[in-house]
Amino acid sequence: MDGTVLPSLSELWLHTQRDTIDAETIVVKWLSQLQKCFEERLAWDFATKQGKDMIGGYLRSSQVSLENLEPCTGDLKPAVVEWEEMAFVQSGFVFGTQHGPGRGLVRLANDADNHWKAWIVFEQLEGLKQRDLKAHGTQPTTVNGPNSTAAEDAPVLIVSAGQAGVILGTRLRQMRIPCLVVERHRPVGDAWRARYDSLMGLNILLNTNVTSIKRDGSKYSVELDGPPGRRTISSKHVVLATSVISDKPNTPRFTGQDTFKGVVSHSSQRKSGKLVPDIAAKDCRHFRVQHQRPRRRAGFRQLRCKAGFHGPAAPIFSVSSHSWKTIQLGCWNMDGLTMDEAGVLGNSFPTAMIRTMSIGSTAAMAKADKDMLDGLRKAGLALRTGQDGHGLADHQLIKGGRFYIDQGASRMIIDGRIKVHHCEGGVREFGETSVTLADGTNIETGVVVLSTGYGKNLDHVRKLMGDEVANKLEGLGDLEILSNVGVADCRRSKTSRV
Repeated sequence: MDGTVLPSLSELWLHTQRDTIDAETIVVKWLSQLQKCFEERLAWDFATKQGKDMIGGYLRSSQVSLENLEPCTGDLKPAVVEWEEMAFVQSGFVFGTQHGPGRGLVRLANDADNHWKAWIVFEQLEGLKQRDLKAHGTQPTTVNGPNSTAAEDAPVLIVSAGQAGVILGTRLRQMRIPCLVVERHRPVGDAWRARYDSLMGLNILLNTNVTSIKRDGSKYSVELDGPPGRRTISSKHVVLATSVISDKPNTPRFTGQDTFKGVVSHSSQRKSGKLVPDIAAKDCRHFRVQHQRPRRRAGFRQLRCKAGFHGPAAPIFSVSSHSWKTIQLGCWNMDGLTMDEAGVLGNSFPTAMIRTMSIGSTAAMAKADKDMLDGLRKAGLALRTGQDGHGLADHQLIKGGRFYIDQGASRMIIDGRIKVHHCEGGVREFGETSVTLADGTNIETGVVVLSTGYGKNLDHVRKLMGDEVANKLEGLGDLEILSNVGVADCRRSKTSRV
């Protein structure tokens, strides 16, 4: 799909009787050997290494020692896990380093000689031995409202007060590094942002757009456009906390569109129901059509088209909510699993391994959902089921769309309440009151919705910083070939994957 060579799965089955396996004893012994054999494990990056040579070289290059390794209690305690057709011993563990405490997870495979060997070892640093961090709420908040102060130069400027921007701003503030967070939206309705604003004491400049970022000697010159008007401030560091996906909709133009007397809008603009041909490329069309249709008894048609702007009309994944929860999310199905424990479980799977495992789990979900998928195909929907070597995770992690976890729209398609027209040739042209597909199908309508998704954030970088900077960032948000980690993914802790 993206050129990544995915790893093969190890032979993960038991060579001994399950009832004779003492998971805790196995894990304790393995952890003691780990502490004796390796003097170092962690580094200040987030990496995935595979194979003895690559893992060995990575460990030898580090200067961090492990100590006090112990198995976890709770839902990550040592246990034999059977998931799909695989079986292995799994356990969380805690450890210490000179920099702070950490937590990890190990999965041990049972080989033909009945030895337990590491399949996946994951470790993350969860705290730092650092003193005198600032408490929340001790610094006045700078907001361009009734009590605002003018924006001043800041050592660090963060674009966007979303989750990543607020987290980074809070951390910098704790480290006594002044920063200014610039957010283009108004605070009205943004209750969560108001919460962060009041509790974290951040300098947030609301309702302000960053229009240009240019290098000026040792600093950046940043142009702002807000209620006081246009102004320029300087900052030594600039952080774009604006996500991997752009918020600019893909809005293609079609032959004859200028003659169309109706309304053509992107799915992000639709709030009411009418008879709507929906030119679809992403998963959002199901959700939107499902939730708009009952409001005004509107009729809906989805046009699964191969349009020139988007390339081949690739089939989509459609999965029932039950299969998704029990099969793809099966390893999280534990009563009492905490959010922290769930995070360790999720982070412990290297991305490439998730994609490999997803091929089999996708086929298993398709088997479980056979009746639903047969009905969708009969209704005209083109589907993908993992048989071509691509799994659901490829679209969740790489494509960012073209899948649907059923919330009710599948039944509406099967029943004919939502009609689907699949046309490999795409949209031929627009008429005054209709859309004509390449196969000659003519659909009368007054409103057309484009469910064509959004571009990548590299377009946003190019707009703010120019072609020279953007051209150096080709692949922003894609997976690194070696680490299988999103280049722009800053959500996780500083972590080492082995």
